[in-house]
This record gives sequence, C-alpha cells and structure tokens, in this order.
Amino acid sequence: MPLANTFKALPRLTFSVLCCGRSDQEAMESQDRISDLPDSMLLHILSFLSMKEVVLTGVLSKRWDHLWTKAMHLRYLGPRITTSYKEDKERFFKFVIHTLHLRETNPIEEFSLDFPLSEHSPLEITILSIHVFTWIHFAVKRKVKIICLDFSNNDYFLRSQIPFKLPSPLFSCDSVKWLSLAYCIIDRDRQISWNSLGELCLKEVRLSDDVVQKILSGAPLLVELTLYFCTGMENLNITSRNLKILHLSLTSQSKLSISAPYLRTLEIRGGVARYNLMKVSSLSMVKIFPGMAIIGSSHQDKLERLLQSVQHAQYLTLSSHCLQVVFKLHVFHKRPADSSKSNYKLLS
Repeated sequence: MPLANTFKALPRLTFSVLCCGRSDQEAMESQDRISDLPDSMLLHILSFLSMKEVVLTGVLSKRWDHLWTKAMHLRYLGPRITTSYKEDKERFFKFVIHTLHLRETNPIEEFSLDFPLSEHSPLEITILSIHVFTWIHFAVKRKVKIICLDFSNNDYFLRSQIPFKLPSPLFSCDSVKWLSLAYCIIDRDRQISWNSLGELCLKEVRLSDDVVQKILSGAPLLVELTLYFCTGMENLNITSRNLKILHLSLTSQSKLSISAPYLRTLEIRGGVARYNLMKVSSLSMVKIFPGMAIIGSSHQDKLERLLQSVQHAQYLTLSSHCLQVVFKLHVFHKRPADSSKSNYKLLS
C-alpha cells in the first residue's frame, strides 16, 4: 500500500492561518505535522505497509530515520518469478537478514513471508530452509502473535512440485494467535504446541488424518479453521467445544467425512466434493457456494446429500446456481416434520 494512501486513514490535521502574518503562515505550512505525532501513531501507520515500504520511510526525515527498527508488523514480499529471479532472490535474502539484525528486541505483532516457491536445486532448498528457520526462530523469540507463511505460486508451470517443509520452531510457538500457512508440509512426527491459537488457515497444505488430529490437540483454544484445497484428509473429527467455525474449499474429487458435534458455522466453497456430515447437530449457520457456474448431473447427488445433512440449520445461505439444483431436486420437500422450524431461513 502506498504511504500516501495510508495517511488518508488518519484524522485530517488542520490549523488556522487567519491571524498569522505571512512569515508565520509560511512557517506553519512548511511544518511536518505528521512527524509530530507520537511513536504509537506513526507505528500504526507503518503497520499497513510491507517491510520494504517501512524501511523506505526512513528517508522522510530524521524523525523517521530509525523508527522502522521499532516496527511491530514485519511483512516481507519475496521476488516474483521472472528472468532476474535468482538475483532478486539473493537481494531479498540479504534485505530480510539486514532488517531483522537491526530491528530492536521488543516483541512483534506479525511476521509475514510471501515467497513464491519455484523449482530449486537441493542446495537452494537447504539454503532457503536455513533462512526461514532463522527468521521464524527470531519471530517466536519475540512472542509473535500473527504468522503468515505463503510459498504458493500462481504460475502452475513454474511452481515447485514439492511444497516447503516448515521449520521446527514454528510448532512450539505458544504466543501465536492467528496462523496462515500456504503450500507447505506439516511434518507428521512433529509435536504441536499452539496453546494461544484462535484462528488457523491452511491453503494447499499436505495433511493426513493424524496430522489434523495433532493440530486440533495442540491448539485447544482454536475457534476458527479454514482448509483451502488441502489434500490427504479423509476424516475430520472435531471434538473440541471451542472450535465453532469451519471453512472448507476442496476439489470435486475429494472425499471427506466430518464429525463435529459442537460446530456452529460451516461454510463450503470450491468443488462439489463428496462430503459425509455426521454429528453436526449444533450447526446454526451453513453457507454453500459451489465453485462452478453449472452444476452437472454428476454432482447433483453429492449436493443433494450435503443439503439434506444440514437442513436442520437455522440459517442456510446458497449460491444462485445451488438454489436451482435445490428447486429441481425438491430437497426441502424431504425434510422431516420435526425440522420445520419457524426460524429457518433460506438466503441467497
């Protein structure tokens, strides 16, 4: 986000020049009112920027010269995959190492790393792993609350065929409250201790039933879970009373059985996967948005079974294409008598 756009979010600073002489007026107009703000306000401004933009603010004035070393939101955007990718990658590594080395030792709120993973040699993967291990260790020591690691690459033909293996310090970060991981591997042999974690988002992460159970056991305060095109799962058994919100987006070829007796909100997007919902009696709100403009006959049976298994929910939100299937199949004509509640609403 450009710095100028960030300033727009601040209260407008105005001052009167009606009773001032010309020299006084010129002096006031040339005054740097932004730099007179307290550190807490300036650091709030910096929290909207990437780390590269944060460091660049050091040229604004002496007031900003070393302020970036106190920044609490560290967002690093890695190089895009172009013809100069190798040189850009080396510069990026040096930049991260340099800024972390100069940063003060006070706690940080956020550490984010967006690094599109391309095909690397084993040596390059080892070097990258060492760097990420060091950076995550840095964040964990400073009681980071938000971690976002994204190794995905939108260019499928240039992306690495092997997701990134996450470093061990990440799995023992008791301070993290919000965690987002994309295109990586969670080692099934790792013990997980995320005792403060409230929200977890996994995108294109290789999982297994055992790994998911380790995550749920190691994050007892987890309230919201998002699984976006993750693979390897067959059974999702949620027994925690704290986990209330589940977002799912899977491929049409996926099969997933879900048991979640205390789940309150379920949102399903993406392909019409073969979902088998069991013990979801506490569901209050369900949202279903298939990721296809036309739902073919091969998916209608799967969608019908899904709708029947959530018809007891108080609020049901469906996409327009999904509604067409509902009316065609007369799904709600099959609802049992005891589920016809006056507070049941169909939204679109």
